[in-house]
Amino acid sequence: ADELSEEHWGRLGAAQIVPRRETETVFGSGGHAAPRDVVFAATAWKVYNVLLDYCEGSPTSPAGKFLRRIGVEEMPSAEGLAAAIASNHERVFARMRGGSTLITPKDYIKMLKRLSAPLFSSRLLKKQHELPAELRKSLASAPCLIEVKGEDWRPVAAADCVIDDHETFAQKFSPFVAPTELKDLYHFLGARS
Repeated sequence: ADELSEEHWGRLGAAQIVPRRETETVFGSGGHAAPRDVVFAATAWKVYNVLLDYCEGSPTSPAGKFLRRIGVEEMPSAEGLAAAIASNHERVFARMRGGSTLITPKDYIKMLKRLSAPLFSSRLLKKQHELPAELRKSLASAPCLIEVKGEDWRPVAAADCVIDDHETFAQKFSPFVAPTELKDLYHFLGARS
């Protein structure tokens, strides 16, 4: 490892060399991925379930230490989570539609809240951590958000979502709306008030 330069480590980190974990309970196409596109399953599976792609191996094994060095993390970064939501939301929705107990709409809302947290570090100041423009655009255009109406839910893109800021309208028509706790995120992505 000492003979590798930072350039070599960077090239390894970008190469699709990490085996993806594939089982009956973990979605993924199998094959290989770049280290930045997978996480270790040990901790992340409990939080993100079928949303993420996972790698084989333990983070404490010799192979796991190498995988860490080239970019595999135990939990996704805000950007990694945003990318996973934008690209892998359909696998989550398929499980939710199928009545899976592994993941529910409430679980998905928690995942979206985890994405929202670093974007809005102060609720009073509405201070925003910027996502790269292309990633923000992907999140905004993909039908990866959900609207709720009682216990019902449906997938929606930000531009097609309504933020319930008009109490009289909501009481009269009872529309599908953005979850209350995600209004800042939905507005950030372009939802209407």
